[in-house]
Amino acid sequence: MKILGINFSSLRYRIGMMLVILSALMVGYSLWETLSFNADQMKNQLNETDNVTVDLLSDLASISLFSME
Repeated sequence: MKILGINFSSLRYRIGMMLVILSALMVGYSLWETLSFNADQMKNQLNETDNVTVDLLSDLASISLFSME
C-alpha cells in the first residue's frame, strides 16, 4: 500500500507510524490531565477566595453592629 509515495507495507514505516500515534496519544492524555487538574485547582482557589471575602465582610459587619456605626 503506497500513500504519498511511502510504502506503508514496510515494517519500518508501520513501526514508526505506531510510535508517532502512541506519542501523540500520550501527549494528548497528559495535556488533558494537566488542564483538568489546573481547572480544578483554579475552582478551589476561587471558592477559597470567596470564603475569605465573605468571612471578612461578616467580621466587618459584626464589628459595625457592636460599635453602633
